[in-house]
Amino acid sequence: MQHNQSIIYTNDFFVEAAQSEARTKQFVKRDFFSIPVFIKRAGHFVYATPKGYKPVEIDSIIYRKAVVVLADYKKLRTQFMRPDSSLRALEMWKTVQKKK
Repeated sequence: MQHNQSIIYTNDFFVEAAQSEARTKQFVKRDFFSIPVFIKRAGHFVYATPKGYKPVEIDSIIYRKAVVVLADYKKLRTQFMRPDSSLRALEMWKTVQKKK
């Protein structure tokens, strides 16, 4: 499965970076790949990549799927808001589970 490849790649990067840092005592520079979530566009669903890394197909697939899920969530969320702006989260979750 392609998603697992990305997870494995990210884990490999952290292991290799930690090993390099232990040997050289130098921090391994990195970039970050952010995927938007409800609370904000960057910084919550993120993974580290080697400095200068250019996103590949699997990164784009994960990003595009996450954007679709986020749009669906935003639409669904409005149906479960109370007048005081709190979310009826459990009710929303149960509704989603019934649709599966």
